[in-house]
Amino acid sequence: MALNYLLNVTNLCSGYQSNRMFEAELFAGPALLLSLGNSTEPDGSIKVNSSHTMSYSQRKYNTSPLMGANGGIKIKMNVAKHIAVTLTPQLYVVRYDPNLLGVNMMKLRTFQTLNLGVQYTL
Repeated sequence: MALNYLLNVTNLCSGYQSNRMFEAELFAGPALLLSLGNSTEPDGSIKVNSSHTMSYSQRKYNTSPLMGANGGIKIKMNVAKHIAVTLTPQLYVVRYDPNLLGVNMMKLRTFQTLNLGVQYTL
């Protein structure tokens, strides 16, 4: 979940036009990340080649909410008067936790997402 401030850079740079085909919007703000735990383990029904091995890691997963920040850009292609197709790459940054998967950057952990969607505007 995120609470973002949005800035339409297309309108900022070239002024508002109602019939524009493409738009770009920058956003940033605080985020609350919820993670899910894992309690599964392999059983004997899975076939493994003789040269391979399979093991289960007793890794503890953090399932408590994490506060962080996110930001990115939303690229919109207006296909009708009120409907647009959106592509949104974004980056989440949270404090470092050794039980979280992701990329370590100093004392922070980062996650990247790429979302494709449809937006309806009034």
